[in-house]
Parts: sequence; C-alpha cells; structure tokens
Amino acid sequence: MNDYRATSADAGHGPAPWGPWATLGFALVTAAAFVLVQAAVALVYLVVRFGREPSADAGAMAAAAQTNGLLLALSTLATAVVCTGLIVGFARMRQTDPLRQYLRLRPVPTAALLRWLGLMVLAAVAWDALTTLLGRPVVPVFMRATYATAGNPALFWLALAVAAPVFEELFFRGFLLTGLRRSRLGASGAVLVTALLWAGIHLQYNTYEVASIFIFGLILGAARVRTDSTWTPVLMHGLLNLLSLAETAWYVSAHVNGV
Repeated sequence: MNDYRATSADAGHGPAPWGPWATLGFALVTAAAFVLVQAAVALVYLVVRFGREPSADAGAMAAAAQTNGLLLALSTLATAVVCTGLIVGFARMRQTDPLRQYLRLRPVPTAALLRWLGLMVLAAVAWDALTTLLGRPVVPVFMRATYATAGNPALFWLALAVAAPVFEELFFRGFLLTGLRRSRLGASGAVLVTALLWAGIHLQYNTYEVASIFIFGLILGAARVRTDSTWTPVLMHGLLNLLSLAETAWYVSAHVNGV
C-alpha cells in the first residue's frame, strides 16, 4: 500500500484533507455525538415503555434494553443520520465537494468490486468454519437476543445492513483513514489503526468475536486503499452484515420452531 504522500489519489482537487490531529479531533466530536444520540434514543425509549407499563421494574427494563432489537435499530438509524451529517460537514469545511473527493465515493469497476465482494464472502465462510471447529457459536449471543426482540424485522435489517455500514465506513474508512493516512502511519498503518478502532466500538461482543471484527476491518481497509473508493468497503460491510443477519434469522427461527 502506497504512502499517502506518494500519491495524489486521495487529495482530489482543492485543499488537502485534514491532517491526522484535526482528523482525530473531529473523530472525537463524532464519537461524542454518537454516544449522546444513543443515550437520548435509549432514554426516550425507556420513558415510553415505562409510561405504557408503569408497574414494571425500572431496573429490569433498563437491563433488558441493552439487548433489545427495536432499540438497537432505532438508535443505529438515529446515530447514522446525525453522525454521517457531521462527517460530511467536517469534510465540507475542508473541500467543497466532500462526497466525491474527500470521502472517496468514487465508482469502482464491476470486476474489481465483484472480486472484493467475493473475498468478503470467502472470509466470512472461512471464519464460520473456524468458529465451528473451535466449538464456538456461529451466531453471537448478542445477535440472537436482539433479533428475537427486534419487533419490526424490516427496520432491524435496514438499520444493520444499510445504515450501520454506510455510517461506519464513511467514518472509519472514509474520513478517519483519509486523515490518518497523511501521517507517518501511511496507508498500511491507517488501515491497521482504523480496524482496531472499529473493532473497539463493538463492546457488546466477546473477545473472540471482536477479533473477527478486527480481521474483517483489515480486509475493508485494504479494499478502500486498493480501489481508492469508500463504496467498496460500504458494499462489502453491507454484504457481511446481510450474511450475519441471514444466519441469525435462521438460528432464531429454527429454535423458535424447534427445528
């Protein structure tokens, strides 16, 4: 992977992207907004639920909310809208055409895109095979619990297969990687750091599952750099989540029906 300063591919036209420190600063602002929006959505959800069930135990309701699929879908959609808006705004402060230039939302040749999507499918199958060989559950406990309590499956699929991949890839592989790549980290270091940070936000999973997210993050970062387009990891991430949701739906349905 070439160092950022060795190529003008990411620079586009006009002012250069934010440097690494400004990028990290804006990333912290986005992260704070992410937490605040999620907390606000959770608070509204609990107030509404408690209003409908005033005799319910508030502590138990709050504990159950941590794995409630409907709340997860609503908070994911809300944070995706707010935080994606922030990312675009920060990019626009630096360039007048942030979507095509700064965030590298450029078209990808069909053959190249299909190769990367195929690689993601192979990686997912290989990880599932390893997980099975190790005697671990292919479908994480968190996914089982949230899918079973999703309430509105279509909303759940929209949030996890579309909203989450779009926001997370624009943030990690679009905005953050672009800025970090301009430091001494270079392209390879930026891919590594963004994969670590991306894995680090998935605290709802156990160590083994977070390790898989880190590995997939490396693949997504490599795709972003090699194709010079954030659309590649967006579509790969969406495909990965679709596969995970399909496995989860099958697992929940099979156990509910006693298959």
